[in-house]
Amino acid sequence: MTENYNSPGSPYWCCKAFFILGIPKTHQFWLSKELPYPQDAIPKTVALKNPGHIISHVGKHNFLLSSGQFCHYPLRATHAKYGKFAYSSSLQVYSSSAFGFSVPTGQYTLEQYSPDSSLALSDNDGETWSLRLKPLDSHIEEHGGFPVLVSKWTPWYDVKVETYLIPPVEPYPNWHLRAHRVTTGRNLLTTEGGFAVYGQDENHRHLAILENGKGITVSRSRSIVISSAGASGISSLEIDGGKKRDAEVMRADSNSNIMCSRTVIPILQSSLSAGDDVWFVCAVLGIPCESNEQLSENDLQSLEIEPIIPNWLRTKILE
Repeated sequence: MTENYNSPGSPYWCCKAFFILGIPKTHQFWLSKELPYPQDAIPKTVALKNPGHIISHVGKHNFLLSSGQFCHYPLRATHAKYGKFAYSSSLQVYSSSAFGFSVPTGQYTLEQYSPDSSLALSDNDGETWSLRLKPLDSHIEEHGGFPVLVSKWTPWYDVKVETYLIPPVEPYPNWHLRAHRVTTGRNLLTTEGGFAVYGQDENHRHLAILENGKGITVSRSRSIVISSAGASGISSLEIDGGKKRDAEVMRADSNSNIMCSRTVIPILQSSLSAGDDVWFVCAVLGIPCESNEQLSENDLQSLEIEPIIPNWLRTKILE
C-alpha cells in the first residue's frame, strides 16, 4: 500500500482530523447544541468539475465516478488506483466489506489484473491486458439535467475509446450506466467488470448458484452476485445491431481487493476485429448489505428493474 512519495509527513497528514481536539473547551464548537446530520440538504448527485468526478449516493451505495486522473510520475498499479471508472466507499462494518476497488497482484492472467470497474483490452489473446491509464480528454457534460462524465483514451496508437459514465437516477437508484465507443485497428479481446464483492458463503466456501437470497446467477448478457457483503452485477444493454457481449462471473486473484481477501467480479466479454467501430453499453449494479448481512425485499426487487438507455445516448449511438 505504500508509495514512493510516502514520508514522515504522511502520518502527520492522516492525523489532521484530530486537530479539533486542540480547541479549548470554551470554544463554540464544543458549546453548540448537537444537531442531526443534514442528510436531506445534501444533493444525491454532485459533479466535481475541477477534478472531473461525479459523486453519487442516490441509492444505498456511496461511490465516485472517476475521470481517470493520470500522475506525471510512476506509481505502482496507476491504472487501478487512478484510472478505474468507479471507486466505492461503502463499508460493511459488521461483516465483509463491500466493493472498494482492486489492484493487480500480477500480470499473467485476467484474474491477476482484477478489472473491477474497468474496461480491459487485450491484443495478444489475453496474455496481457490494457486498461484506462492516461485520458486525453476528460470533461463533464449535462444531459437531461444530470451530469455525465466523458473521457477519451488510447491504449494503443490504433485503438481509440470514448467512455461515458452516467450516475444512477430514479427509479433505478442502484444502477449506473457506462457506454464506450471503441474504434480499433487490431483484433482485441474485451472484458468489462462491475464492482468486486465478497465471494464466499457462510462456510467460507465459494458462492454457488443463487439460492435462498445468496449466490451467483448468470444469463447470456447479465450476471449478478449476492453475498453477505451485498449485491454486484452487470448487464449488457444492447441496441439493434449492436455488438453482443457474454456475461460471466470471474473469481479475482486473492488479496487483490483493498476491502476483502476473496472477491468475485461480474463481467461482460466480447471480441473485436481490426476495423471495428462499435458501442458497448451496460448497467452496473451495487447494493451494500444492511447490518444483518441480508438484502431487503425492496433491494431484491430492484435487481430486476434495469435502467434503459437514455434518448440522448441512443441518438448519439445511432448517428
